[in-house]
Amino acid sequence: MSAAGRSSNRPGVRSTRGRPVRGGIQRSPRRWLLPVAMSVVTVLVLALYYSPILGVRSVQVDGLAAVPERTVLDTAGIELGNPMLQVDSEAIRSRLGAVPEIADSEVHLQWPSTVRLEITERVAVAYVPADGPGESGVRLIDAAGVPFRTVPRPPAGSPSCGSATTGPTACGPR
Repeated sequence: MSAAGRSSNRPGVRSTRGRPVRGGIQRSPRRWLLPVAMSVVTVLVLALYYSPILGVRSVQVDGLAAVPERTVLDTAGIELGNPMLQVDSEAIRSRLGAVPEIADSEVHLQWPSTVRLEITERVAVAYVPADGPGESGVRLIDAAGVPFRTVPRPPAGSPSCGSATTGPTACGPR
């Protein structure tokens, strides 16, 4: 008898060549579990990173006294609707550091949709005469010696320190 026509004692479906045919339905579903789970996680991460599902809906500013809130918001450059995962705290701090009246700032992400800015303003401890072109009045100086704002008159009780060109050299009441 030929190999195809022989009967076999082994159970299972036989192909035309006499070899058993593997059943596709009997494969374990665990084999596909890890790739499917990784795909789902990837899609979720991409959805959160690129879509406004967890977008910025509000910006809260704390610690302001003299600096206008609009100045802080414009300088921070936080756009409503941008995904929270794309908010760059260090870049915001760097931009806020360029505002002369701001001594320090902190950026906090409050999930799911709020960015909170904590601002520490400079405090005037002295002044120097404003010597710049087109400037009149006095420049306020903070404790670190940084001139940060020009005002028409010196604050009451603040000492005068040198000049705007020489810096805070000799401080004393005027």
